Amino acid sequence: RFHDAHKRARNAMGQAETDAGRQAFRVLTDRYQLLSELKQFIVEQLNTDPRPWIWGSGTTAEDVMGADDNTIRVRTGPMSWNDVTVAQMLKFINIYVATSNQKVKLRTQCRMALAAAVYCLEHGGQSAVAAARTYANRAVGLCPDTSREVERLLDFGSESL
Repeated sequence: RFHDAHKRARNAMGQAETDAGRQAFRVLTDRYQLLSELKQFIVEQLNTDPRPWIWGSGTTAEDVMGADDNTIRVRTGPMSWNDVTVAQMLKFINIYVATSNQKVKLRTQCRMALAAAVYCLEHGGQSAVAAARTYANRAVGLCPDTSREVERLLDFGSESL
């Protein structure tokens, strides 16, 4: 879904008639590029570092055995990425992005933290703003040179990081 949204936004960018419009489209396409990368990162992590009990919650939680672009393999069978709820995606993010991983390059951790911040702002309500700030601060903490990119892509209103 994110990849398709990125392509549609990129294709529509040429329709912008003003510099402000082109900048807004660039922000939109860059945000969806990050979301697409986030999904790919999670697919990779689910394959290289599968975890028990991370699909669903409570007594219905299941082990994830791996994933590809279309499905997530849980113990009871394949699940479509279309079945991934916001809560489920946040669970994946909290497991694979929120903490440092020695096996993942620092720049990738930084980029995924920024992508997680974008995801929280795009898919969450008011409570997601705090989570977005946390991930944005993580991105800048890991890679201070990303502070301008964070400010460009994330609109926290009149408050800055």
